[in-house]
Amino acid sequence: MSNSPRTTANAFRQEDSALHQEVTREQNTLDRLFARREILLDEVRSQLQQAGIDDSPEAAARITGLVRRRTELDRADSGLCFGRIEELNGVRLHIGRVGLPGEDDSADPLLVDWRAPIARKFYTATAARPQGLRSRRHIRTEGRAVLGVDDEAFDRHDRGGDLVGEAALLEALDARRTGAMGDVVATLQSEQDEVIRAPHGGCLVVQGGPGTGKTAVALHRAAYLLFTYPQLAERGVLVVGPSPTFLRYIEQVLPSLGETQVVASTVDRLLPGVDAKWSDDAQVAKIKGRAVWAVILRRVVEARSPVLTTVEVHHGEDLVSLDQEQVAEALAAARAAGTSHYDARAAFRLRMIDLLTRQVVEHSKQMLSTVEAGFEDVLSRVDAAMARGNDALPSRVDSDGVDVDGVATAADISALRQDLAHSGEVSAALDQLWPVLEPTRVLAELLSSPALLAEYAPELTPDQRSAIQKENTSDWSEQDVALLDEVADLVGTPSAVDTVGDSETLSDRAMADRTWTYGHVVVDEAQELSAMQWRMLVRRCPTRSFTVVGDVNQTESPGGSASWDTALEPSFGRRFRRGELTICYRTPHEIMERTGPVLAAAGSTVAPPRAVRSNGVQPWRRFVSEVSLRADTIGAVREMADRYRGGQIAVIGADSTCSQLRDFPEDVDAEVAILTPAESKGLEFDAVLIVEPHAVIAQRRGWNALYVAMTRCTQELGVLSSRPGPDELSWS
Repeated sequence: MSNSPRTTANAFRQEDSALHQEVTREQNTLDRLFARREILLDEVRSQLQQAGIDDSPEAAARITGLVRRRTELDRADSGLCFGRIEELNGVRLHIGRVGLPGEDDSADPLLVDWRAPIARKFYTATAARPQGLRSRRHIRTEGRAVLGVDDEAFDRHDRGGDLVGEAALLEALDARRTGAMGDVVATLQSEQDEVIRAPHGGCLVVQGGPGTGKTAVALHRAAYLLFTYPQLAERGVLVVGPSPTFLRYIEQVLPSLGETQVVASTVDRLLPGVDAKWSDDAQVAKIKGRAVWAVILRRVVEARSPVLTTVEVHHGEDLVSLDQEQVAEALAAARAAGTSHYDARAAFRLRMIDLLTRQVVEHSKQMLSTVEAGFEDVLSRVDAAMARGNDALPSRVDSDGVDVDGVATAADISALRQDLAHSGEVSAALDQLWPVLEPTRVLAELLSSPALLAEYAPELTPDQRSAIQKENTSDWSEQDVALLDEVADLVGTPSAVDTVGDSETLSDRAMADRTWTYGHVVVDEAQELSAMQWRMLVRRCPTRSFTVVGDVNQTESPGGSASWDTALEPSFGRRFRRGELTICYRTPHEIMERTGPVLAAAGSTVAPPRAVRSNGVQPWRRFVSEVSLRADTIGAVREMADRYRGGQIAVIGADSTCSQLRDFPEDVDAEVAILTPAESKGLEFDAVLIVEPHAVIAQRRGWNALYVAMTRCTQELGVLSSRPGPDELSWS
């Protein structure tokens, strides 16, 4: 039976009324949650004031926890509550950014933290596997106002689709880009949640193509681990990204999730005191990234070990000496511990001070013994003098370090050791025997000397040694940092943590200390790291507790890897688990279906992700003259800006192309970024314009770079080219 117009209108009014009632109900809940949050914040502030009076270690630990809780509650102002689940027994639980307990200990929580085990159903339940749920609700808010709700009723007869909370997810995907990454805690999908909540410990590597949310997953995993394993907060979690642009893009995500014990950095910024000025060209970068440098640099450091020789120093007017056998004994004892060059050198110096102290004591004893042997002769001369009435007798007996009875007390020996340890002559003699090694000087001398490179790096060909030789050793490249870190580890430079005040953040303390070890390390775009950079990261987490995400189809860097086995086996062996993100949420189907030929040209053996959304906007390509390239690019960007007002547009091209296109006119009504494919990694835009794709392809791993460029947009892809081809882009 068909509905009359009046019946249909009544149904719409009833539906609107019911929706309004639910929005009102959720608004009342949200008001209550914010009121409870304010009470909890006041309690935390009061507890902090009381704890500040106590200066005990227990109070310090309590203050740290209270500060974290205060920060967590403060930053939950936006998106405090975003969901609700209803179980078959009628129990309803609201899910939010932080947990809010009830008014008393026996009451149920008012708000469940999204990281809590009970909240997992919100992300993983489907109509096919409802997991005991009757329904799921996504709550859309802005500030403290509820804008709307989207309900999913789990019906066993409806098998459902791929997406959890499809309406909320698609709304987020269609929203304009802002130039900063937003958290996706409200719209996480089942396979993403599985990675986030994977067990802690060991190395988890996650292959994820463009638009699968791998970056968001990695960051949310960091927040989840810190929540689930509070002990990690003591050492923090290190998040390593591919570029400073990327770090700025993600910088607000973790704080918005309530986590502050996170250090974000690029790999070349992890060595305190070293500022990389540039990136080496592809040939040099590939050479410097090879694992063989670990062997080469060990040779260089070991060659700086001391040469056996005698040691002679003065103590007062006495000359104290150690022969080669005694020096060899001290060297063997120092090296036996198997420590770094720096620690072994320190142990050697202590051993040498001990030997010198013993020599001084023995010398003093010998002198006293000589005095005692001639004591009778002295007495006879004294008797003779007294007989002559000579009263010019010695008034005192000098002693240097040993009592007149020949026994050196512990205080005597301690004072003697201090004298020797602070003696400039002793320090100079020991420094000459085993000099201090400065990592920058060691590497600079090696890279600037053809003779040293030939001696210590026989694994490199003459052409390779010539390529990496540098005249200016005062500045360092990004690739040099991993080599410097290797030398610093071999030399064992001291920790710098004492130079940072107690009031500094964990991030400040960790970044100032080369020896800092983290509880967990998250690496994004991990396929780009060289073997030497992996060694650098593993040193910062000896337990090898890593979450590694990336896409080997997008590998561009010269030292990067086209397979995870190649990338990880040198550092992790076969001890890593694998995961995969298979669904592309960002890039529309209309674009992803065009990437197949490009990946084939790149030699990819990994299937691209499957796009689950379609927007009906077909990618387009225009041919323009080389002379008018800049003007045509500006014109195309203006057209895109009209279509995506308030959004983000990227113009992506090779280095040479980007240099021609800098400084867009101010009247372009959109945020426009001019980027190379490498610079665009991990970022997303409403629309992307690829300019001169043949120049991108001509670069090393150019097809991989083109794949990266094609998959940065959420809505539209355009291509401008001054020449025909390639066939892989033969679409109009």
